[in-house]
Amino acid sequence: MQTLPELREKLCQITNALLNGLTDAGFDMGDTNSPVTPVYLNGTIEEVTVLVCDLR
Repeated sequence: MQTLPELREKLCQITNALLNGLTDAGFDMGDTNSPVTPVYLNGTIEEVTVLVCDLR
């Protein structure tokens, strides 16, 4: 990342696209300035379990 600044820029673009897409889909993304993207889930344990299984 230090020797190839274009990789940092690409990471920022991808992170912003992910944050915007998840926010537009109604997910609570909290407040972050990091490429590590938190997703806060509101729902029952059953709903979250189904989501986790779908993501696998």
